Amino acid sequence: MACAKCLLIVFNFLISINGLLLLGVGVFMKVQKDVVTDDWNSQAIALMVLGGTIFTISFLGCCGAIGESKCMLYTFGSILMVIFILQTIIAILLLTSKDKISKHLNEEVFGKAIAENKENEVVINIQTNLKCCGIVGPGDWKNATISCNHSQPEAGGEAGNRYTEGCGEKIEELVSKYSNNVAAGAMVTAAMEVIGALLAFYVARKLHSGNIV
Repeated sequence: MACAKCLLIVFNFLISINGLLLLGVGVFMKVQKDVVTDDWNSQAIALMVLGGTIFTISFLGCCGAIGESKCMLYTFGSILMVIFILQTIIAILLLTSKDKISKHLNEEVFGKAIAENKENEVVINIQTNLKCCGIVGPGDWKNATISCNHSQPEAGGEAGNRYTEGCGEKIEELVSKYSNNVAAGAMVTAAMEVIGALLAFYVARKLHSGNIV
């Protein structure tokens, strides 16, 4: 088997692995209880769909290369280019919406809970997992909250046992970290997809012209 065909099969294997990774990241984002917003959930679902699609179509490329099918190779390359465009859009959305997600969590989710002096599930998960209290600090709450207390959560209340750091900056750091890492992974995968698509078109063109690849 010639060099281009071997490279195409290798790239398809790598692309399938990256597809599984994107699927896994999407599932990880979906089950996160620290960050729950409509934007976050929609991007998690988009990553799961893309990851599953990439993994599935990688077999199309392998079959096309091994079976020397021009139709399958052209189809595979075209689908990869479409996925590349969609993946780039998702990466951009992740990077541009992280401030919006942080603002939503701080102002709407936390702000509403503090105004009512009543914890909700999202606030409890954030304060417990990020080891923080309130937006700026424990002084945001009128009364001590159970999830602010790190030593005796069932007892709640004693100031000496409360987390002293606010959650505002920690939320921003968490969202930024997830968004940057996922976007970087998506762009690396996208670059591999472009190379895979170009290889597929090259092999298909050689087969079409009757040359041995």
